[in-house]
Amino acid sequence: MESVERLVRSSFQAPWRKQLQWVGWFLLCVVCASLVAWVYVDISNKTILVGRQIQNRLRLLESVERQIEDRTSELATLLSVQMMETRARKMGFRPVKLGQILYMKLPHRNQVTPSLAPRSPQLATGAPTKPPHYSETLWQWLGRQFVGAWNFLGEMP
Repeated sequence: MESVERLVRSSFQAPWRKQLQWVGWFLLCVVCASLVAWVYVDISNKTILVGRQIQNRLRLLESVERQIEDRTSELATLLSVQMMETRARKMGFRPVKLGQILYMKLPHRNQVTPSLAPRSPQLATGAPTKPPHYSETLWQWLGRQFVGAWNFLGEMP
């Protein structure tokens, strides 16, 4: 009888062993949860950094676009009629009247008479512009394919 009691006692675990197992499982769950939290924080950190880089590049793009617009408007101002006339007067130019203009005819050395480009051979000969195999309808093509398939099946042994 004593051996049976010993066997029964040894099969049951001591309470301190059960408590130790619960503490182990709890610590394992805490470690797993902290690993998941660490991965979440790491991915969130990388996402935030990439988002900030995108915002910085967008700000840079906007400033470059603003500079382009400023320079375009500055160029438009410089090329306006009033500014061009003011600069021309400062350089010593003056407006001319129609009677003051002198036209000089200069002899041309190798004068070439203008000629038109030659016509393309298709347009010159009146040849059709599409190939002949594009002139059949879909139904004609399907009929031809059906007849060809029927003849092929009839020839098979």
